[in-house]
Amino acid sequence: VIATNYLELTTAQLQRLAGALERCFVFAHEFNSHIALRVYLWKAGFMSQVPNLLRQEMTGLLALLRVRFWLLLDAHRDRSSAALVREELFSLCFDVLDSFATACDANAAGVPRAHAGADANTDAAAPHAELPALVPIIVFIVERLAQLDCDELAAQWPRLFPLLLALCAADDFPAVRRAAAALLRERLQPILPRAALRA
Repeated sequence: VIATNYLELTTAQLQRLAGALERCFVFAHEFNSHIALRVYLWKAGFMSQVPNLLRQEMTGLLALLRVRFWLLLDAHRDRSSAALVREELFSLCFDVLDSFATACDANAAGVPRAHAGADANTDAAAPHAELPALVPIIVFIVERLAQLDCDELAAQWPRLFPLLLALCAADDFPAVRRAAAALLRERLQPILPRAALRA
């Protein structure tokens, strides 16, 4: 719906939409992070399984990222719109990438999340069950970062490079590895000194 009507929306309307999407995402994320509350609701008979808003969280996050990347990358809009979203967008992207990479490391090591009040028989006790749902979002972020112009991307390399290396080690998620490797190959490799490539 948003994509269909994108050209009809003003920058101010898109910014208000991004704000609403952010509130939806934050609410779902905070609920999903509150394991004790979810288990309590399940044990109280609220649902037949531990409730979660994972779909709402992931859908809201992806929609929010789409809108903010549109505002950043759309050369036909007033470039002041890019300045308004740049810091928040990159902060969100790097937080999501870092959380995913950290969870992948913990998952590979067999370390579950801390589940205060969780029961071993609940889905809340499953280690990092959100990782598969995050894969399309991680790929989306990496592919959009690859579309940044040279100066914009150069400013992000200090934070982005170690995250991409971590994503390349995400053995259980080949789509993530391919996206990270493609960004490194297509955007970083051409600017490296030839001596570094031969080393």
